[in-house]
Amino acid sequence: MSCLLLEKYAGWRYVRVAAALGGLAFCVGAAVLSVADLAAEFWVPLAALGGMSLVAWAAYSAQFWHAARRIAKPRLIWLALLIGSPLYATYAVTKLAEPPDSLEWVHSVVLRRDEIPGIRIVTDRGRKLKLYRFVVTDEAAEAERHWVAEGRLECHIIRTGEVDPSSNCHGWVFTGGRYAIHPDDVESILEDNGYQPVASPSKGDLIVYRNEAGVVMHTGIVLEVVHENLVLIESKWGPLGRFLHPPEYQPYGANYSYYHSSREGHQMPIVETTDQDGR
Repeated sequence: MSCLLLEKYAGWRYVRVAAALGGLAFCVGAAVLSVADLAAEFWVPLAALGGMSLVAWAAYSAQFWHAARRIAKPRLIWLALLIGSPLYATYAVTKLAEPPDSLEWVHSVVLRRDEIPGIRIVTDRGRKLKLYRFVVTDEAAEAERHWVAEGRLECHIIRTGEVDPSSNCHGWVFTGGRYAIHPDDVESILEDNGYQPVASPSKGDLIVYRNEAGVVMHTGIVLEVVHENLVLIESKWGPLGRFLHPPEYQPYGANYSYYHSSREGHQMPIVETTDQDGR
């Protein structure tokens, strides 16, 4: 709109200079954001604005794109920007609001999961469960940072811990982050330790994420309940970092439930035992 007014009151030469400078500025800004590994929704609009501004600059030249000037009239280009920008903004906001649903990024950095011999974690009913530790690639931290950016989560999460292969999400909840627990053992822990599903969570409750088949995929702790529609979760994402996040913004899907137990805290005792004990 400003360029249309500038052309009307100052003349096309000023508009051409403004289009060239604006186009270069937008393109440089897009390049910086792209190199910084921000999501495409952040730098693509700048690149598009830069490209269209440079096209508008070229359309004012009698020597350049002479044959295309009847189609690429400057006023039509500014009108396209005026209409296209809010449309793309609406699309980008919608995309940013959609949490990703892929766990490939976690599996790609895990080399193996080693069982820890000689110790077991014990449920309140005396069931002994095996403990593990991950071995991850040297690129785990970089892979996590890149995935968070590409997954459009950076606007919704706060990091509280760095990459730590000592434990996974379940191990962070039930062992205090010392070891990893197999996902298949979480149902046994829920049963033995008296966890009951609740419709409305309270501070300190457990959140459990499951896939479409009902298999446990992720656990975390309710850090705070501001009001019914604003719950803050803290959880560890596999062997990688730990984050504060709303329940819907994580890579484990939207099928989650809250659990409460009368026991004090979530951590469980760890005992020395023979390798034959436990599942």
